[in-house]
Amino acid sequence: MEPKITVTKQPKSKVEIEVEFSAQDFNSFIDHVTEESLKEVEIKGFRKGTAPKELALAQLDQQAIMEHAAEHAVEQGYRKAVVDNKLEVIGQPQVDVQKIAKDNPFAFKITVDVLPKFELPDYKAIAKTVKKKELEIKEEEIQDSLKWLQNTMAKLEDKTGKAQKGDWVEIMLTINDNKPNRDAFILGKGRLLPALEEKIEGMEPGQEIEVDFEFPDKKPGHAKIALTQVKLVQMPELSDEFAKTVGSFENLEALKQALTNDLKASKGNQITQEAVDQVLEKTANQVKDLQVPDVLIEREIEETIKDFQKRITDQNITMEEYLAQTKQTMDGLHSQLKPGVEKKIKEYLVLQEIKKQEEIQIGEDELNAEVNKITQNYPDLAKVDLGNLLEYTKERMENQRTIERIDSFIQ
Repeated sequence: MEPKITVTKQPKSKVEIEVEFSAQDFNSFIDHVTEESLKEVEIKGFRKGTAPKELALAQLDQQAIMEHAAEHAVEQGYRKAVVDNKLEVIGQPQVDVQKIAKDNPFAFKITVDVLPKFELPDYKAIAKTVKKKELEIKEEEIQDSLKWLQNTMAKLEDKTGKAQKGDWVEIMLTINDNKPNRDAFILGKGRLLPALEEKIEGMEPGQEIEVDFEFPDKKPGHAKIALTQVKLVQMPELSDEFAKTVGSFENLEALKQALTNDLKASKGNQITQEAVDQVLEKTANQVKDLQVPDVLIEREIEETIKDFQKRITDQNITMEEYLAQTKQTMDGLHSQLKPGVEKKIKEYLVLQEIKKQEEIQIGEDELNAEVNKITQNYPDLAKVDLGNLLEYTKERMENQRTIERIDSFIQ
């Protein structure tokens, strides 16, 4: 079967696909669906599918036969149009049947979003205009890492009396009319606003207070604080013995060197990503007529809001409460997010186009080795669909390889 197919570009990275099957071809779809349906017909006195054809045909719903034939024709015609025209479709196609009748041509139109096709500017030349930041590790950064390790290795001891700076405290905190939220932290480290932490200092377990305060944006707030526990924090001394308890380090100096190396790797990756982001942003700005499909924008906005909603839910704040406190609407939040989301998608599309032009691919052996490593380190992931895990890992590895390639163009 060779349907007549016409593909026409539409605004906002959509295409309209027109497909027409000849009357003979569409009758073939009808015949196929009819034969399959006859196998399921049950007539008293005959085993299923064995009744005389004339009797069985009388039992069939001809309108349903026609609709199922049309579904098969649409599926086959749409698939052929996508493959033959190398369309990268996204979202759900909108189908509009134009003509449907037995012994007549069957015609339909489909409108669907596709990934935009565009020409890249000279991204290698653009990369040469980007300058990386100097990699510098300050002594205070190393000390901050040591302090973080100290905190993780600290021991808590029971304490009676009032809470003081440096104590570990557990509280129940209620902001305005939100639900109470349990929190635990070391007092004086800036976990809460200073106006709240100052009031906790001097409280005793079982005590409750109410505090009026200001948010950083100067909006007024009201808090109820109940102190449930206070403990002394016994910090281990920074010494060679401490280094040995953290890991297989010979002494404190060896631990500091390891932390320095980790900081260099982390900051080096951050500097590289920032430089590559500049290349992608500059390249995207020079692409002519790069229209991001609405379906991609809406999908990304929904995911962004979903992630944000999860974060505030963890703090016992509902989306309705957040919108009320910030005097926003959901439509307003969508509008606020849209420019940033559109920019992010454009840069992602540029990254994917660079990947194509640089012919970056991950070999099957390399991919399988990475997936095996992932499932060994995270056994629960072995339960997910292997095909999805392979696809996700392949894209992640290819994107990382592309970032490294772009980095090689930066001088």
